[in-house]
Amino acid sequence: MKSIYRITRVICFLCVVSVALLASSAQTFQIIDSFDGPDGMYPYYISLAQGLDGNLYGTTYAGGVIHCVSNIGCGTVFRVTGNELTSIYKFPCQESDCSQGQFPLSGLVLATDGNFYGVTSDGGTFGQCIGGCGTVFRITPKGELTTIYSFCSRENCGDGYDPLAPLIQASDGYLYGTTNAGGANQGGTIFKISLSGVFTPIHSFRCEYCSPGVGPLVEGPDGNFYGTAADGLHGTIFKVAPNGRFTNLYTFCSQPNCTDGDGPDALFLSTDGNFYGTTAFGGLQNCGLYFGGGCGTVFRLSPEGYLSTLYRFCAQPTCVDGATPLAGMIQGTDGAFYGTTSEGGDLGTPECAAQVVGCGTIFRITPAGSLATVYRFQSPSEGYQPTGGLVQRTDGDFYGTTQYGGAAPGNGFGTVFRFSMGLQPFVALVRNSGKVGQMVPILGQGFTQTTGVAVDGIPATFIVVSDTLITARIPAGATAGYVTVTTPGGMLTSNLPFRVIP
Repeated sequence: MKSIYRITRVICFLCVVSVALLASSAQTFQIIDSFDGPDGMYPYYISLAQGLDGNLYGTTYAGGVIHCVSNIGCGTVFRVTGNELTSIYKFPCQESDCSQGQFPLSGLVLATDGNFYGVTSDGGTFGQCIGGCGTVFRITPKGELTTIYSFCSRENCGDGYDPLAPLIQASDGYLYGTTNAGGANQGGTIFKISLSGVFTPIHSFRCEYCSPGVGPLVEGPDGNFYGTAADGLHGTIFKVAPNGRFTNLYTFCSQPNCTDGDGPDALFLSTDGNFYGTTAFGGLQNCGLYFGGGCGTVFRLSPEGYLSTLYRFCAQPTCVDGATPLAGMIQGTDGAFYGTTSEGGDLGTPECAAQVVGCGTIFRITPAGSLATVYRFQSPSEGYQPTGGLVQRTDGDFYGTTQYGGAAPGNGFGTVFRFSMGLQPFVALVRNSGKVGQMVPILGQGFTQTTGVAVDGIPATFIVVSDTLITARIPAGATAGYVTVTTPGGMLTSNLPFRVIP
């Protein structure tokens, strides 16, 4: 185990962007570990995923096996246990055999079988793609990896290639994802795939530069899927039905000077029924970045396609409120939304001056648009450019990665960090929907002496599998509501409501 670089700091709320004060205990920031090369390099657009064992899992784009096709390594899958980072798989891509894939740009999804699923942007079958067309893989918590699909397996790459976004598991049990290129019109695809690898294309984007990029799909309560795409220049938000019927809901830069945003990142569905997300650019013009096209926004989108811009970054001098968010947001258990900006935060810090406007930030924003900068990355040694999103672990704290920085020589290879807002522990579900009678996994901690589980207020039969895992049967009469688990330490409530499918 490498030495732990830890920072604990009370965050100064004199630097918040809104006048609203946050009524909570002191906030703390901690670097859990730094990537050193052999255990991975450059975690890009990833959000960590919590496993059934309570540990966190993720991927790095490079690092691992030094003598693979890439001289910087072909990527890794890693596990975070407490304060220790361990590589559990190193992609061994060689010119003679790259069937396992290489360069996992996005993170993992925990499926109901207890395994993780992800994609590699390259590798698989070489053929029509230099470096390979990408793969879908399954990996166990112990690090046993199986390639379940290789892209460009169909004529003219009709199935797509170059998958960049993470997968999701929908209510029907299938995994859904996108490719950045290929398909019938070479603009990328939307697909579903079973856990055993049965692949079904759903939609091919109809222009050459319509690629959906790095944002995952989101399943709506209406059974449709929502996502973002580049759409040539400025980006769109779309809806696609399971049968492939495609609807464009909103096109960015519809307002003068792109004040509504430019380049959407990712969406998430809030408990209020609306979708929220960020754009990397657009918003305020002349905000000080070298791009010259705005520093990004936070937006709300109704299911019908009405967009409201909640916040435009770099509204404060020297961009102390952050700039260029490259990942989506999540909803915390306090009801607010949390995210990261890859730049901004502090122009005056010498070590961050090379980042134009700072090393990046963590922000909190209410559904009404009141934004507070809750942490500003101060120097490369603690990590900088958090290009991935956050995850709230069931201990109540937030976890994430930075693309660069840390203890490694030079600019560093990235870090894993923990950020606490003093929020209480909760329980989470691997999937937030299911049918009466189905067994659903519940994640948390302190489950050993659990005395009760309820879904929508109705008692459910359950099995305590471990201190971090319970399986419960969805009871008859439940419709939609929160899941509660009663332990000797008190009652734990799910972070999101559970929906019973008819």
